[in-house]
Amino acid sequence: MTQTLYVVMGTTGEYSDRSEWPVRAFIDETAAETLAVLATARAKEIEDTKGNRYSSIPDGANEHDQQMQMDYTGTKYYIMTVPLDDTVRAAIAVTVQDDVAAGLMRAISLGPLLPH
Repeated sequence: MTQTLYVVMGTTGEYSDRSEWPVRAFIDETAAETLAVLATARAKEIEDTKGNRYSSIPDGANEHDQQMQMDYTGTKYYIMTVPLDDTVRAAIAVTVQDDVAAGLMRAISLGPLLPH
């Protein structure tokens, strides 16, 4: 069973001067949508308070995206879907099981991450 990852992507610029970066990946689409909305709203607040559209922003200004970039076009967020390979899911499950057995973490419900 292949699972879908929902990757929140940030973007700024246009044409050949466009930059894109991954912000965070989720297995829950609603969580990804929530982060995209929060990061977009915060980016808009930051853009509105800049002295002019060419002003720089401080590192970490967007608490929802610590790596946020912004140019004169502002910053926007969208969600990219990516299939999660079954071997990666199995490797994550084994790693978690090993960590629990070694006492490095306590057992939690992993839901769809565990191999079926």
